[in-house]
Amino acid sequence: MLALTNGWVLYEYLQAGSAPVQSEEPELASYMATLQQYTHKLALSVASRNERAAGFYLHEREEMNETIVDDVPSYEGQAIGHPG
Repeated sequence: MLALTNGWVLYEYLQAGSAPVQSEEPELASYMATLQQYTHKLALSVASRNERAAGFYLHEREEMNETIVDDVPSYEGQAIGHPG
């Protein structure tokens, strides 16, 4: 059930003590969406010749790549970040 209070959305579970269902593997799509966002911002930074922002987003992309390899080792039977 959703309740709107003072502009904030509060989630209340219908059953006491219920918790969200967790999948066995993290969802790759959310990681990829973040990676795409950093890539887009990196491209905009390069296009505007903003070296400081470009360096920041390049670093964030590298960190996200490492996070994906660590958190999502495979997806639908395919290795992520480790060929072969």
